[in-house]
Amino acid sequence: MISLRSIGRMTQQMAGLLKRQQQPPPSSLAMTWQAYGALARAQGFDRLYLLLSFDCDRHEDAEVVEMVDGWLVERGIPRTYAVPGVMLTEAAEIYRKLASKGARFINHGGRAHVEFRDGRYWSCTFYDRFSEAEVAQDIAAGHEAVIAVTGQIPTGFRAPHFGLLDNSQREYIYNTLRAMGYRFSSSSLPELGLAKGPLVDVGGLVELPCSGSWVAPHIILDSWSHVRSPVDPVVTAAYGNIMMETCAELFKHRQVGVLNWYADPSHVAQGDVFRRCLDAIGDHGIKAIGFEDLLVMGGRV
Repeated sequence: MISLRSIGRMTQQMAGLLKRQQQPPPSSLAMTWQAYGALARAQGFDRLYLLLSFDCDRHEDAEVVEMVDGWLVERGIPRTYAVPGVMLTEAAEIYRKLASKGARFINHGGRAHVEFRDGRYWSCTFYDRFSEAEVAQDIAAGHEAVIAVTGQIPTGFRAPHFGLLDNSQREYIYNTLRAMGYRFSSSSLPELGLAKGPLVDVGGLVELPCSGSWVAPHIILDSWSHVRSPVDPVVTAAYGNIMMETCAELFKHRQVGVLNWYADPSHVAQGDVFRRCLDAIGDHGIKAIGFEDLLVMGGRV
C-alpha cells in the first residue's frame, strides 16, 4: 500500500520536475542577462549593484520596520521606504525616528493600498481605475505626508499596484511628477529594464525599473509573490533560495547592472530567510546603493 506521505512526496517531485521543464534553459537565461548587462555597461555601470527598498503598506509593517532597519544598518545597506501617506501619519513616531537615523522615504501615494476583510488583506487604491484628478490628488497627498512626518522633500515615487497601469496612465503620472519637481519613479516591471537598461529617461524624469530573478528575469521578484498564503503573509524559504540563486548566478557570470528589489517588512521579519539573503548578497560582493546613488552613478544628477 502506498502511504499518504509517499503520495505527497511523489506529488512534490512531479511538481518540481514540471517547474524545471517550464524554466528557460540556462543558456537562454544567460543570454537575457548578458543583453541587459550590455545596456547597463552602455549607461556607465561596471559591476552589479543592489537597490533595496521596502513597501510599508500594512499596519504590521510599522510594528517590525525598526527591527528590519537594524539589519540593514548592521550590513551597511542604504534604507529606503515607500509608505502610503495614511500609514506614515498613523505610525508617525516610528517613521520619523527612522528618518532621523538616515533612512530615506519616497512618495507612495496618500491612500491605503490594502484593506483587511474576511481574515486577510486585499488590495485597493488602483490608479488604473482613478480619474486623472484623483491620481494627482493622491500623489500630492503622499508628498505632503512625507514632508510632514519625516521632514524630507520626496523626489522619488512608486505607484500603488503599478503593474496594472497602461502607457497613457503611466504618462499622466510622469507629467504630474515632472510638474512637482520629482527626479525619478520606480513604478515599472522588469521588462522595461531588460529592454532599456537600469535607467530609463522619460522626458525630464528617470524611471528605475524593478528587477526579476535569475530564473524569471521578466517577472518582478517581490516578497508578496512568495508568502505562505494571503492569510499567513510570511515569505517561504523558496523566496530566499531564489534571491541567493540569483546573486550566485549573476556573480558567476560577472553580471553588470542593478538588482532593484523591494519587500514588505512584515513579510520578511520572521525567521532568518531574509537575513541570510542579505549576508549572501554581501558575500558575493554585490554593493548596495540607494536611489540617489543610482542617479549619480548614471549621470542623472
